[in-house]
Amino acid sequence: MSGINYLFPELGGVNFSTLVPSTSKDAVNLISLLCSWDPCKRPITSEALQHPFF
Repeated sequence: MSGINYLFPELGGVNFSTLVPSTSKDAVNLISLLCSWDPCKRPITSEALQHPFF
């Protein structure tokens, strides 16, 4: 069986602060770090807990 050659469409992102205007800049920054496509760029738990949001 051959692999599936599906390519996901590339879509532009929406800034989280647009969706939830009352969100702080620190919260938006932390969420964007945690949602990084590249797992190597995501903070580990101990790094995330040191984020200014907390």
